[in-house]
Amino acid sequence: ACIQYFNAIISAYQPPLPEGWGGVTVQSPRLLFIVGMPRSGTSLVEQMLDSHPEVQAAGELPLITQFVESLPSILNTTHPYPECVAEVNREVVEGFARQYLDQVAGLSGGKRYVVDKMPGNFRFLGLIQAMFPESRVIHCRRDPLDTCLSCYFHEFNASQNYSTELDDLGLFYQGYRKLMEHWGRVLSLPVFDLQYEALVRGTEEVCQNLLRFCGLEWDQRCLQFFDNRRDVGTASHEQVRKPIYAHSAGRWKSYRKHLEPLKAALARPWPAG
Repeated sequence: ACIQYFNAIISAYQPPLPEGWGGVTVQSPRLLFIVGMPRSGTSLVEQMLDSHPEVQAAGELPLITQFVESLPSILNTTHPYPECVAEVNREVVEGFARQYLDQVAGLSGGKRYVVDKMPGNFRFLGLIQAMFPESRVIHCRRDPLDTCLSCYFHEFNASQNYSTELDDLGLFYQGYRKLMEHWGRVLSLPVFDLQYEALVRGTEEVCQNLLRFCGLEWDQRCLQFFDNRRDVGTASHEQVRKPIYAHSAGRWKSYRKHLEPLKAALARPWPAG
């Protein structure tokens, strides 16, 4: 099912992408989407950005997922997502974009930028580009073995049931990696690839590059993110209260003798659709 799902998204978004999707180019507030695998540093990056005086973090918003789930009924089609993408039109895209902005405006606290940190939105970047071509995407990356091991150790809800078996985890990670490579080829949406290990080694430099990408002025408070007292509702709520530490990088090495199923899944060639 995982292979079929990712291959179906890749098939649905082949160039040329659907014409006339328009979207909303005037965004108030400006939108920043943080995406990636769970446990890849997304909460840390969100906390850094929220520490900037012009940025409001809105948490993990379910809005894009809800829209995708409602697409077949909105389009009055029997085709599920992503097959129904071919039937999407400008009216549908604009309607949802305005709904999204209306809801986000209430969460913005009057700030110029709002961060939507739903990692799984990596699946929907084609639609995000259609709705908000002026938005920016921060793609958080981390060593695949560390990412998958951290997912495996964490008890997610049923929506992430791929994380309970190492071989399923490796397969899902492969699909995520394939899809991000595909988006890189077909989308024009600006994407900043933020490597967790580089952030740990050179926090200030990576943070400066990140702010520059977002169009934000440098602010020292982003490095003091652990003093930010905002509520964090994700699994990383304790880590973001502490200064950056390096001991979680390479954590997989302590478990290497147990990770053969994961390594095998990560090394397997991805089956083409």
